[in-house]
Amino acid sequence: MSGKLTTAIEKTLRYGDQFDFAMTQPELEQYLIGHSGDLRVIPAGEFERIGEYFVTRGRERLVKIRKTRNAYTHKKITRAIQLSNWLRIFPGVRMVGITGSVAAGTAKRLDDIVLMRVTAAGRLWLTRLLVLCLMCLPGLNRPARSVAP
Repeated sequence: MSGKLTTAIEKTLRYGDQFDFAMTQPELEQYLIGHSGDLRVIPAGEFERIGEYFVTRGRERLVKIRKTRNAYTHKKITRAIQLSNWLRIFPGVRMVGITGSVAAGTAKRLDDIVLMRVTAAGRLWLTRLLVLCLMCLPGLNRPARSVAP
């Protein structure tokens, strides 16, 4: 059993490697490839634990990358909540959601905050226009970048 579990853990961590993503134990349990079960006892394999993170052996630098991205993500989520509160006041806005790297918890310094809006029937274009106007206010949009309201 532990051989299959070890293989599943290694596959899952290698998948995370593709995105420079060190995983915590709950994330490893959630995304475990080809196996389900309890990970209270994790067998030895081609991976190691550094603090709360698991990484493929030789990819220890992913822990630092993950911590840096966590900090950027936290700042961007705080900003996204502020923007969402502004968007809530527009007529017809039914929901504002965060998507992309910020939602995944992997935001880099220059990543955009991508907000998805759900509008009431017949309000899409009015809402789009109002959001575009809001984004033109100083400080809400980075210079020399296009806006996708």
